[in-house]
Amino acid sequence: MEEFGPLIFLKSNLDLVFDWIYAIIGGLNYIYNVLTGYHYKAPKGIDVPKGKHFNPYFDHMIIGMPRQLVDGLIEYDDGTPASTP
Repeated sequence: MEEFGPLIFLKSNLDLVFDWIYAIIGGLNYIYNVLTGYHYKAPKGIDVPKGKHFNPYFDHMIIGMPRQLVDGLIEYDDGTPASTP
């Protein structure tokens, strides 16, 4: 291993960088999915308590945060309709 010298150090740092990038990409996907996953109906057998909401992308599928993105939330100057997924 001595013949590689500092390349071993560089490889271990690159692994950390790639792990960090993967975590960020996965985290952004998770946030997007939670924010846009409120349109699903709870399947039979899952009781959603009053004041809670069903969201299949949240870890336990029952979330206390209400839907944050709604149609018409933003008004565009050119008249483009503001819709959410």
